[in-house]
Amino acid sequence: LPMRKKESENDYRYFPDPDLPPIVLTADYLNEIQQEQNTLPIDVYLELRDKYQLSHADAELLTENKTFATYFTEAASLSVNQKDLSELLIQKIIPYIRTENLTLESLGDMNDIIIFVTFINNGRISKSMAYQHVFPEWILDISQNPEEIAFSKELLQSTNQDFLDPIIYEVINNHPDKASEYRKGRKGLLGFFMGKVMQKSGGKADPKVLQEKVVKALS
Repeated sequence: LPMRKKESENDYRYFPDPDLPPIVLTADYLNEIQQEQNTLPIDVYLELRDKYQLSHADAELLTENKTFATYFTEAASLSVNQKDLSELLIQKIIPYIRTENLTLESLGDMNDIIIFVTFINNGRISKSMAYQHVFPEWILDISQNPEEIAFSKELLQSTNQDFLDPIIYEVINNHPDKASEYRKGRKGLLGFFMGKVMQKSGGKADPKVLQEKVVKALS
């Protein structure tokens, strides 16, 4: 048997407290409180993925460390190429600082990172050449001008690409069989000729200009 009946308000002697005013929670107030809350990792991940169009893997990696995500979003706000920025951070800089037990802040000014991203977008050097030959020296002191490093190593592509013409014809003449196959429809051989010319030019050829010149020479 039940020990007692369920009481009503009167049984508990409930009564209103005159010292407690009604509390009205407006939408603006609730929104203000929400904005004051700490951002959750899932919110950071979604912003990186949706706003900055990063891949799942890249957004997840940056979200692992709040500093990485904050650094990326601040740098991206400076109108830099976001894809190249994320690639530079994720593939080159973050592995480097982890190996050397450093922090992003210890590298130096964020603007120097922006300068490097701009450098690999100016068309004077291929990204692979910049990463392979310029980055290892630049990362030791990011205040260095990456273009000056590339210039000292004679890696910058000339604005005048006419120097490629004799190299292209030399490569074609050295491989007449492949040139004949290309003209018969094996268009995949274009990469072969471009690779040979790029090798002979020391990586100084502008890939877009080189492709146009090789196609014209083989036609």
